[in-house]
Amino acid sequence: MLKATVKASAVTHLTDARYFAAWEVDWLGFDLSPGSGISVHELNAFREWITGPGIVGELDAGLPARIEAGSLSPQTLESLQLDAVQVDSVFGPDQATSILGPLGIPIFVELPVEGYSSLDDHIATLQSYESIATHFVLNFTKGGITWQDLAEGHPFSLEDLKSISESRSVYLEIEGRLPTAIKADYPELAGFSVRGGSEEKVGFKDFDELDTFFEDLEVAG
Repeated sequence: MLKATVKASAVTHLTDARYFAAWEVDWLGFDLSPGSGISVHELNAFREWITGPGIVGELDAGLPARIEAGSLSPQTLESLQLDAVQVDSVFGPDQATSILGPLGIPIFVELPVEGYSSLDDHIATLQSYESIATHFVLNFTKGGITWQDLAEGHPFSLEDLKSISESRSVYLEIEGRLPTAIKADYPELAGFSVRGGSEEKVGFKDFDELDTFFEDLEVAG
């Protein structure tokens, strides 16, 4: 059991899926984008090996084009019986509303935070999705931004992060500070996001960094 809510993202192989499920994460996100992600068949196969977490289908901005081309349909998405879906902020709020809204399940919106973007830019993006998004994932890691950067006010301050999180369900993905220390100072955060990665070989992967994260959140006893 963990002291905070955790979403695991970008899972593309069973080794990651079973690792995160063993740590009892709340949400397990599978990358369904073509090329880099997994197929519908693989997702269904993986689900037979895991129990517990809510299953999130993570979709890329090319979904509308694939639906239009007939390579993926809203009916296929519905048949997956997902517990939630996730899109990044490139997807577009209107597309999220028209394609994903009818599924009637929670919607995560991932917002990569880049150093060159202003606080106003990020708030404008958040506001544009507020009518459809259930949760936001603020991903600082993609932009190479650490906790120390925020402490120094780049690209915005810790006080700004607090303000953003107080009025929205925000999951944080960032390096540079242990999650229990962050949660102690910012209890308004909904949770944390961690990310899967490639295997060194089939069935084998070094989880040392993730172990540190999860051991920090583990409830003793």
